Amino acid sequence: MKRILIVEDNVDLASGLRRNLEVEGHKATVAGTAAAAIETAMRESPDLLVLDLGLPDRDGYYVLEQLRSRGCSAPVLILSARGAERRQGRGFRLGPMTTSPSRSGWSSSWRASVRTCGAPAPTKGR
Repeated sequence: MKRILIVEDNVDLASGLRRNLEVEGHKATVAGTAAAAIETAMRESPDLLVLDLGLPDRDGYYVLEQLRSRGCSAPVLILSARGAERRQGRGFRLGPMTTSPSRSGWSSSWRASVRTCGAPAPTKGR
Protein backbone atom coordinates (compact mmCIF):
# COMPACT_ATOMS: atom_id res chain seq x y z
CA MET A 1 0.00 0.00 0.00
CA LYS A 2 1.34 3.40 -1.02
CA ARG A 3 0.52 6.69 0.68
CA ILE A 4 -0.61 9.11 -2.02
CA LEU A 5 -1.34 12.80 -1.62
CA ILE A 6 -3.75 14.21 -4.20
CA VAL A 7 -3.40 17.98 -4.51
CA GLU A 8 -6.49 19.07 -6.42
CA ASP A 9 -9.04 21.83 -5.81
CA ASN A 10 -11.77 20.29 -7.99
CA VAL A 11 -13.72 18.34 -5.37
CA ASP A 12 -15.34 15.94 -7.83
CA LEU A 13 -12.06 15.10 -9.57
CA ALA A 14 -10.18 14.72 -6.28
CA SER A 15 -12.90 12.49 -4.87
CA GLY A 16 -12.86 10.27 -7.96
CA LEU A 17 -9.08 9.97 -7.90
CA ARG A 18 -9.14 9.13 -4.20
CA ARG A 19 -11.79 6.45 -4.64
CA ASN A 20 -9.91 4.85 -7.55
CA LEU A 21 -6.65 4.78 -5.61
CA GLU A 22 -8.32 3.33 -2.53
CA VAL A 23 -9.95 0.61 -4.65
CA GLU A 24 -6.42 -0.24 -5.84
CA GLY A 25 -5.43 -0.65 -2.18
CA HIS A 26 -3.65 2.63 -1.51
CA LYS A 27 -4.11 5.22 1.22
CA ALA A 28 -5.09 8.46 -0.53
CA THR A 29 -5.38 11.87 1.09
CA VAL A 30 -6.71 15.01 -0.60
CA ALA A 31 -5.50 18.59 -0.15
CA GLY A 32 -7.40 21.32 -2.01
CA THR A 33 -4.97 24.22 -1.55
CA ALA A 34 -1.22 24.77 -1.70
CA ALA A 35 -1.09 25.50 2.03
CA ALA A 36 -2.96 22.30 2.89
CA ALA A 37 -0.77 20.31 0.50
CA ILE A 38 2.47 21.48 2.09
CA GLU A 39 1.20 20.87 5.61
CA THR A 40 -0.20 17.43 4.76
CA ALA A 41 2.87 16.31 2.84
CA MET A 42 5.22 17.27 5.66
CA ARG A 43 3.03 15.50 8.22
CA GLU A 44 2.27 12.32 6.25
CA SER A 45 5.40 11.81 4.08
CA PRO A 46 3.56 10.49 1.00
CA ASP A 47 5.11 7.97 -1.39
CA LEU A 48 3.63 9.83 -4.38
CA LEU A 49 2.16 13.28 -5.05
CA VAL A 50 -0.58 13.80 -7.63
CA LEU A 51 -0.33 17.53 -8.21
CA ASP A 52 -2.60 19.96 -10.03
CA LEU A 53 -0.79 23.14 -11.08
CA GLY A 54 -3.82 25.44 -10.91
CA LEU A 55 -4.58 25.75 -7.22
CA PRO A 56 -6.66 28.59 -5.76
CA ASP A 57 -4.04 30.01 -3.38
CA ARG A 58 -0.68 29.32 -5.06
CA ASP A 59 0.72 27.71 -8.20
CA GLY A 60 1.39 23.96 -7.98
CA TYR A 61 5.05 24.62 -8.77
CA TYR A 62 5.23 26.63 -5.56
CA VAL A 63 4.02 23.56 -3.67
CA LEU A 64 6.66 21.42 -5.35
CA GLU A 65 9.44 23.95 -4.70
CA GLN A 66 8.45 24.22 -1.03
CA LEU A 67 8.30 20.47 -0.56
CA ARG A 68 11.65 19.89 -2.26
CA SER A 69 13.29 22.60 -0.14
CA ARG A 70 11.93 20.86 2.99
CA GLY A 71 13.33 17.46 2.04
CA CYS A 72 10.29 15.82 0.44
CA SER A 73 11.63 13.75 -2.46
CA ALA A 74 8.45 11.83 -3.35
CA PRO A 75 7.86 11.38 -7.07
CA VAL A 76 5.22 13.67 -8.55
CA LEU A 77 2.53 13.07 -11.14
CA ILE A 78 1.49 16.46 -12.51
CA LEU A 79 -2.01 16.73 -13.91
CA SER A 80 -2.76 19.94 -15.71
CA ALA A 81 -4.34 21.48 -18.75
CA ARG A 82 -1.21 23.60 -19.24
CA GLY A 83 1.15 22.89 -22.14
CA ALA A 84 3.38 19.83 -21.69
CA GLU A 85 6.62 21.53 -22.79
CA ARG A 86 6.34 24.27 -20.20
CA ARG A 87 5.36 21.77 -17.49
CA GLN A 88 8.22 19.43 -18.26
CA GLY A 89 10.89 22.12 -18.45
CA ARG A 90 10.16 23.59 -15.05
CA GLY A 91 8.89 20.46 -13.35
CA PHE A 92 11.78 18.14 -14.18
CA ARG A 93 14.21 20.59 -12.60
CA LEU A 94 12.36 20.05 -9.31
CA GLY A 95 12.93 16.31 -9.07
CA PRO A 96 11.34 12.99 -10.03
CA MET A 97 8.04 13.47 -11.78
CA THR A 98 5.77 12.27 -14.53
CA THR A 99 3.47 14.44 -16.57
CA SER A 100 0.16 13.59 -18.12
CA PRO A 101 -1.08 15.48 -21.18
CA SER A 102 -4.42 16.21 -19.59
CA ARG A 103 -6.59 15.20 -16.68
CA SER A 104 -8.44 12.82 -18.98
CA GLY A 105 -5.22 11.02 -19.97
CA TRP A 106 -3.92 10.29 -16.49
CA SER A 107 -4.79 6.61 -16.05
CA SER A 108 -1.66 4.91 -17.37
CA SER A 109 0.63 7.60 -15.93
CA TRP A 110 -0.66 7.31 -12.38
CA ARG A 111 -0.65 3.52 -12.45
CA ALA A 112 2.98 3.49 -13.58
CA SER A 113 3.87 6.15 -10.99
CA VAL A 114 2.16 4.24 -8.18
CA ARG A 115 3.89 0.99 -9.17
CA THR A 116 7.33 2.56 -9.21
CA CYS A 117 7.19 5.05 -6.33
CA GLY A 118 9.54 3.97 -3.61
CA ALA A 119 11.10 1.32 -5.85
CA PRO A 120 14.88 1.21 -6.02
CA ALA A 121 16.47 2.79 -9.06
CA PRO A 122 17.26 0.29 -11.82
CA THR A 123 20.85 -0.87 -11.89
CA LYS A 124 23.11 -0.34 -14.86
CA GLY A 125 22.73 -2.88 -17.62
CA ARG A 126 19.08 -3.73 -16.92
